[in-house]
Amino acid sequence: MKDKKIKIFNRNVIVLFFVLLLVFLFFSFFAKDFFEKGFIEGNLIHSQNLDVFFRVSDERAIGINVDKGSLNFGTLGKGNFAEKKLTIFNPYNYCVEVNLTKSKDVNEFLFLDEENFVLRPYESKKIFVVLNVPQNISVGNYSGFLKVDMRKIFNIKCLHKI
Repeated sequence: MKDKKIKIFNRNVIVLFFVLLLVFLFFSFFAKDFFEKGFIEGNLIHSQNLDVFFRVSDERAIGINVDKGSLNFGTLGKGNFAEKKLTIFNPYNYCVEVNLTKSKDVNEFLFLDEENFVLRPYESKKIFVVLNVPQNISVGNYSGFLKVDMRKIFNIKCLHKI
């Protein structure tokens, strides 16, 4: 009976040794990525497309629009630009990485002051969105979207700021 208990104990010690060895090897090879990028990175928790609209006119027009659910720049003349502020808020109690992606339809006209950033819990950030209408564009209506993705991350640098 005593020999059986010793064998079980020895087997448990060996298993524990290999588990600790695997954990050590993991941290040896992936520690930098683990702490800088986060080990829960990639979990998409929110995705939203904001519609982008604008109309180009030959006349000098002022783009006035107060839509809250989209980025509607109204009517603009050729060679003009318009700017809007977009507030991104993290409503979660953990850090998120935010990625803003412009659709191909508006990519060459729409400029963002920042496209990828991290928000701490309950933090918000204002992003300036500039629509630049070139001189050589055709008169007409243009539309596309701005995709907002939030991914849950565990990031030591982010948590350190809390």
